[in-house]
Amino acid sequence: RSLKPPIGPQQLEGTPGRIQKILERKGQAIIYGPPGTGKTYWARKTAFDLASIGAFGRWYADLEPEEKVKIEGDSTSAGFVRGCTFHPGYGYEDFIEGYRPKTVSDQLTFSLEKGIFQKICNDADGKSEKYILIIDEINRGDIPRIFGELLTLLEMDKRGQKVILPL
Repeated sequence: RSLKPPIGPQQLEGTPGRIQKILERKGQAIIYGPPGTGKTYWARKTAFDLASIGAFGRWYADLEPEEKVKIEGDSTSAGFVRGCTFHPGYGYEDFIEGYRPKTVSDQLTFSLEKGIFQKICNDADGKSEKYILIIDEINRGDIPRIFGELLTLLEMDKRGQKVILPL
């Protein structure tokens, strides 16, 4: 355990610091490079530290086990940092919302289910903690198919605009 005192909002150092500056400027960051260079590692490390500092004023490594669960989640609850992996078959229905088959009284039905993006947005709405979504392998997904009408809202100056979801 570290004996560092609690910290307030501050600038991270090194690779996490560069990611933090991009996030502050653009609201999103894409980490790119050849396979095996630590892109996912640095994204997770930065996200965990930013969420930990925002929620508890301490580095992720200095949190108690129950505090770490609030950051990364567990089998019963989602944390402040969440992740998904894009692939060629991934779509709007997986990411935003879509109809999913469900058996009710031995009858197949379809119900509208929220995707990971809509869930994290709903959870973060009106809260002071930092919620961070890490998308791994973003280059493998069909971005317009996955984001649909929300594609425009990725631009920082378009954030906060109202969008009606088609489903």
